[in-house]
Amino acid sequence: ALDTASEGSRAVTLGPLIHNPQVVAQLAERGIRAVENPDQAVEGSVIIRSHGVTPQVRREIEARGLPVVDATCPHVARAQKAAAKLARECGRVVVVGEAGHPEVEGLVAYAREAGGEVLVAGREADVQQVGVVVQTTQTREAFEEVLAALRDRGVECVVKDTVCLATRERQESAADLAREVDAMIVIGGRNSSNTTRL
Repeated sequence: ALDTASEGSRAVTLGPLIHNPQVVAQLAERGIRAVENPDQAVEGSVIIRSHGVTPQVRREIEARGLPVVDATCPHVARAQKAAAKLARECGRVVVVGEAGHPEVEGLVAYAREAGGEVLVAGREADVQQVGVVVQTTQTREAFEEVLAALRDRGVECVVKDTVCLATRERQESAADLAREVDAMIVIGGRNSSNTTRL
């Protein structure tokens, strides 16, 4: 996004680039504002946020003839591919994550486009085998709890562990540091899943 701004190109991000208001404000100062839907992008490049977008939104941007700068986090892109692959192989996919979160919406859309029936964790389903993919910023504990609950119900799971290693390392470091101090300050966006879990 900063490279696009430094080139003098007009650009918007589709949704906030990341859940960090300071970075979003910094981009706005450089002329890159966030818009909520592709219709609001009338000229210049459209930068896809780190959480990615659904395949349908991507096609809509491309159909408008606007250049696309894909800033989807590589871990999120890997999870999107995994969701689609599991949908093709298993027919049913459980997405462990927060319903309504932009990344989860993308994972659901990729799996559905590949022909899968998709459930977001928390809903019960009477199924024999499901593919399971996880929001990259989820905790290992939440992921394991959902897997254990599915297996306890006799559901056979084909698992693609898409938890981001860097996120997991930050979570473990925060837990280790918390054992050594009386108080901690976590710096990050209030609306960020990463910040909330830290």
